[in-house]
This record gives sequence, C-alpha cells and structure tokens, in this order.
Amino acid sequence: MILGNNKKDIQSLKEKTEHAIEGGEFHPFEIDEDGLIGELGQNFIKLGKKFNDALATITELKKVSEDNKILEEKLVEQQSSIDQLSIIGELGQKITSTLSIQEMFQKLSEIINSIMDAPVILLGINDRKKKLKYFRSPDFPPNTDENKAVSEINVAEWSVANKIDIFLNDAEKDYSRYFFDPIITTDEKAAKSVICYAMTVSDHPIGVLCIISYRKNAYNDYHLNMIRSLITYVSVAIDNSTVYEELKATQSQLVQSEKMASLGQLTAGIAHEINNPINFVSAGIESLKSNYQEIKRLLEEYMDLKPGADNEEKLKIIEKHKKDIEIDILLSEVEDLYKSIKNGANRTTEIVKNLRNFTRLDENEFKLSNLEDGLDSTLVILNSQLKDRIDVIKEYEHIPLVNCFPGQINQVFINILNNAAQAIEGHGSIRIKTHVSNGFAEISIKDSGIGMSEEIKNKIFDPFFTTKDVGIGTGLGLSISYGIIEKHHGTITVDSTPGEGTQFTIRIPLNLN
Repeated sequence: MILGNNKKDIQSLKEKTEHAIEGGEFHPFEIDEDGLIGELGQNFIKLGKKFNDALATITELKKVSEDNKILEEKLVEQQSSIDQLSIIGELGQKITSTLSIQEMFQKLSEIINSIMDAPVILLGINDRKKKLKYFRSPDFPPNTDENKAVSEINVAEWSVANKIDIFLNDAEKDYSRYFFDPIITTDEKAAKSVICYAMTVSDHPIGVLCIISYRKNAYNDYHLNMIRSLITYVSVAIDNSTVYEELKATQSQLVQSEKMASLGQLTAGIAHEINNPINFVSAGIESLKSNYQEIKRLLEEYMDLKPGADNEEKLKIIEKHKKDIEIDILLSEVEDLYKSIKNGANRTTEIVKNLRNFTRLDENEFKLSNLEDGLDSTLVILNSQLKDRIDVIKEYEHIPLVNCFPGQINQVFINILNNAAQAIEGHGSIRIKTHVSNGFAEISIKDSGIGMSEEIKNKIFDPFFTTKDVGIGTGLGLSISYGIIEKHHGTITVDSTPGEGTQFTIRIPLNLN
C-alpha cells in the first residue's frame, strides 16, 4: 500500500518517528483507519528492530569493555604481586646464602635500605640462655648510660617477650597501643616510625627485627608486606646458622672422640715402648749402684793411706781387693751401664717427644710445619704395631715447610698408617713417599695389605662406615681425615686392588693462606 499525499499524514508520521528515535528505540506504528502506514512504515519497523539490536549489542560491548578493564586491573595487580614475589625470592636467596649471622645482617641491612628509609636496624637473636644478642647498624644510637637500656632495645625485647609485632608511624602518639609508658624517647634523633617483628620457628621465639626511621609516617603497607616476607628468610637463615654452629661443635667433639679412640688403642703399645728403655734404666741403675759401692770401698782404702807412713801392707790389701773385684772389668762395666742408661733415657725422651708432637695442643694454630717430622712422630707412636712385622720404607724428598694445622695433619697420618698396619696380615711393608708436585706437597702411603673392593672403596670416606669388628673401629677416622684435608684445600684419594694392597695419596698446597 502506498502512503498518501496528505501533508497532515506525513507530519504525523514524522512526529511519531522523531518520538521513537528520541525514546531510544522504534515501536511498531499503529495503522490508522485510513491505512496510511503502507510499505514505508513496514520498512521503518524493520529498521527500528535492527536499531534496537544494535543498541543491545553496543550495551553488551560496553559491559564487556568494563569487564575487560577490571580484568586488566587485576592482571596488572597480579603481575605486580608476581614481580614482588620474584624480588622477595631474590632478596631471600641473598639472605640465606650465608651461614654467618654477621654477613647475613649486612646483606639484610643493604636490602632494607634499598627499599625503605631505615637509618637504624636492630637484629636480636636468642642465645642458648634465651637472652637476645644484638646486631646493630652503624647509626644505632649509642647507650651512654650502662644502667639504662636504649629505648629501641626495650621495644625489641617487649616484642619478643609478648610475640607481638609492633608498627608505629608516629611513636609519640602510637606507643599507647602497645605500651603503658612512653618508652620511646622524643629527642631529635629518636625513633619516629618503627617496624618491629618477632621471629619464631615452630612457635619458638628466636629473635626480633626492628627497623627505625627518624621521620614520621615513613612506612606504608608495601613496606610492611616486604618486611613480613623477608622475616621468613631471616628466620630460616638464623635457624640454619644455629644448626651449622651446633654441627661444627658436634664435629669438633667427634674429631676429639676419634683422636682419643686412636690414642686409646695405642696406649698399650706406647706403654710397652716406654717400658723397654725404662727397664734398661732401672736394671742399669741397680748394677751401677752395686759397682759404685765396690769402687767406693776401694777408694776409701786408698784414702786411708797416709803420706810418709809405711803403707806397704795396706797397698798389698788394696791390690788384692782390686783383683777380687776385677777393677778393670768393673770400670768397663760401669761405662757400659752408663751408655745403656743414657740410651734408655734418650729413647724414653724420644717417645715422649713424639707423643707430644702427635697430640700437640697447638692443633688449632695455623703455622709452618714439617710434614716429614709429623710422619716420623706418628711412626714412633705406632712402633709397637709395626716392629718385627712390618717393614717401613721411607722415600722422603725433604719437602719444604707447609702452612697447616699440624695436630690435625698428624691425626690424618695416624688414621691412615694405623689402617695400613691393620690391613696387613702377617709380615708386610708400608712405603711412604713425599715429594712436591705442581705447588702441592704430596704424601703417598702404600701398604701390602689385603686391599679392598670397588664397593668398599666408594664408601671408605663415609661417616661411620667401617669394615672392622664391633668395638675396634668407630668408622670416623677416614671421614674426619677427609674433612681435615678438605679444610686445608687439599685432596685425599685412595687406590686399591683386592689382594694387592692400598695406597692413599694426600695433596696439600704449599702456600696455603
């Protein structure tokens, strides 16, 4: 149907169209009684529906855009969190990379100062008596009055005792949230902003970290979150350091225990070694005393002679006495007894000297030492196990003095030589070579014993591993020896074939600082 030419009708259609557009959507026109809508009206209706669909699409796209914006903000926030976690991870790795509390504190101070204003940093760590030991930054205020604790330390101790974290951004006003008394001083260089975190491991307090600024409102949530995250790593570092110190103490006790065990095994042999020369001295003294008495009586007879008197009868008696006691043989015997006693005394002195060298009290003193003398002293200590059974072949090249801990190196020698002697069944030999190679003093000790399999050789330096019967070995000797040589920045290796003996080779730097 075609729309008429009536201007009134056209005006009416225009008004309805404008009204529909202003309303934001088209509505189907009502067909009046004269049927004025026609085909054009139907087109407008279709156009209106499409327009409505377009508006709905735009609205939906607008909502999607808003959702995308929210997602982008969340993504940025998550990325920021990931970046922060990455930073914390890197910082945490630096903190836990050392077992020294002092070094850890220095690194921690550098990290904290890189992310916040922290002129004063205080790290308190509980010692075995549950008393805080403090590490302070250089700017920590000095304690001028010995009877009055620095206020910042009071805060730290309160935090640990109560297991409560402290956050003050205006110390003069905020202290009442935690304390009844204003224990923060108010002078010019006093704490204005304070973060104090008590550190615990398995709910046990191990210390406290205090960060202090002389400015008010110096810290925000970002700083709190960063420090809270770092505290975990600091706690781990402190715990690791404590365990490490305990392990060092245990290791020292094990070394001493192994040394005493070695000495215990050698006591009988040493006593025998000393007993032999002492017997020479003891027996010689008795014989010497008897000879001395004879010579003394003869001398007294000579002293009874009077000048100018007739001493002929007395001289005959003296000559008879000389023949009776065989004075020439007696004097020769006295000389032999003197040499025997002297040799026995010298031998005893040598044994005691070598025993003292082996057990030297200066083992923790780093000094120049003659390794070949150390080997000789060890052989003297082990002589009771070696003599009449094992031939010791020395091939020394007179290596120069070496910087080392002499007592500890002697411990290595006795562990290896003792094992070598025990590995030889019946008669055998131990060959000891020393020489210099590429800046290292090299000592090789080869025995003609039973040797060992590849499986045993791979475990020989493991703690508590032993092939000896229960009660004979602790299984710590070679493990401790390995640690001692490693401490000297050297190496200890083993080469062995079943039935052909074993060779240990020790290399120690000549110029070890």
